[in-house]
Amino acid sequence: WLRHEYGRLVMAVTDQWERYDIHFMTGPEFRAVDPATVKPLVRATKPPSGKPASGQPMLPEKLHGLVQEFLRVMGLLNVAVGRREFIVGAEGVLLLRKMLIDLMVEANGSPVRGGAKRLNEFLTEDQRLALEESLVFEASPEALIKANITLARLFVPLAKQIFAERGMTWPTAFEEATRAHVKKTTGAEF
Repeated sequence: WLRHEYGRLVMAVTDQWERYDIHFMTGPEFRAVDPATVKPLVRATKPPSGKPASGQPMLPEKLHGLVQEFLRVMGLLNVAVGRREFIVGAEGVLLLRKMLIDLMVEANGSPVRGGAKRLNEFLTEDQRLALEESLVFEASPEALIKANITLARLFVPLAKQIFAERGMTWPTAFEEATRAHVKKTTGAEF
C-alpha cells in the first residue's frame, strides 16, 4: 500500500505490515522537529540544531476559533438527542474530544507531537486518565449528554485559564448563551 500526501509525505505499508512515513522537509522544518522522533535519511551539510522544547503557541485567532467551535458543537447536543441520532451524536463527542486534546497539548506548551499515533507523552497523567474515561459511550440520550458535559467541564476551565494567561478576551456572551441553550434543551449543565 502506498499513498502520497500533499506531494511531501509518502506513507507506505509492506505486505508484512512494516510501516514507513517519509516526510520531505526543508531545513527550517526539520530543525523544528524533535530529533528523537525522526530519522533523517539524507544528512544536510551541517546537522540540524534540534528543536526547542515546545512548538509555537496557537495563534490567538486559532485559539478563539477552537473555543467558538467547541461551544457551537456543544450547542448542537439537543439535535442529536432529540432526533435520537446516536451515531451523529458520537461524531460530535469525537469532535469535542479532539478539540479538548488540542487544548490540552496547547496548555502543556504546545509540543510538536511528531505523529498522529503519539499522544500520551504530551499529556499529564490526569489529562490522559480524564480522556480515557470519556471513551465510554453507549447509544442513549443520557450517555450522549453525559459525554458532552464531561468534555465541556474539562474544556471550558482549561480554555479560560489559557485565555487569562495570554490576556485574551473570553467569549462570555457565547458561553452563557450556549450554557443556557444546553440547559433549556437537555436539562444538563456544564
